[in-house]
Amino acid sequence: MHHPLRIIGVVALLALTVAGGFFATNVFQRNVAIVPGLEGCWRLDGSGLQIQCLSNQFLDGAREAADGRTGHARSAAVNAYVGRADKLAATDQRLGGVCHPAMHNLGRAEGLRAADAGHAPDFPSGSTQLCTAGYVHGLAEGYMSKSPDADVAAVFPVLCHDPAARTGCAHGMGHALLRAQTTGPVAAARAAIAGCGRLPDRYPTDCHNGVYMELAMRTDPESIPVADYTRICRAADG
Repeated sequence: MHHPLRIIGVVALLALTVAGGFFATNVFQRNVAIVPGLEGCWRLDGSGLQIQCLSNQFLDGAREAADGRTGHARSAAVNAYVGRADKLAATDQRLGGVCHPAMHNLGRAEGLRAADAGHAPDFPSGSTQLCTAGYVHGLAEGYMSKSPDADVAAVFPVLCHDPAARTGCAHGMGHALLRAQTTGPVAAARAAIAGCGRLPDRYPTDCHNGVYMELAMRTDPESIPVADYTRICRAADG
């Protein structure tokens, strides 16, 4: 009689130990440094937590890569780090699918750092790649967050000074223009689209795409349903 009870008790204890260890591992691995394979992030449940995990890893990894450097030396180190993440994404389908949004926070942080230092960010080459594109979009957002009401036409040639990165830079400006708005989604989208219209050449379209992506990613105070998203975009373009 006691033997089966002991077995059940041992199994229950093992289950609790495994569950506790899994929980602790998940919490720890939200902040560990980036490593080949990134297995820690994939153990988290849901793309939102996975993106948050990767975002934290990218911030930690870039800080280690920069190793206290400032100015252009820091930009070069962080750009090289982002390039290494892109190489990982080229061989890891899961990373390739979420690297773009996960890089936004790192880009924002570095763009804000550059603005605080009084200069435009140094953009990495190859900004059409998934990880690097997300980083470039964030760079523009972070830089513009210091002057959200600035003359967009005047900011563009300063911020988007690298011809190889202008498409992504204009896209990032679209993100920033929408994030700066405090009105409802329809009015905010209209104002951001109007701001994009002051960019030269073909770049308003790239800026519009940034507005629409930011709108689609918006979760505060709640996510925007697809039907409302479509309606808002049509209204903004109209």
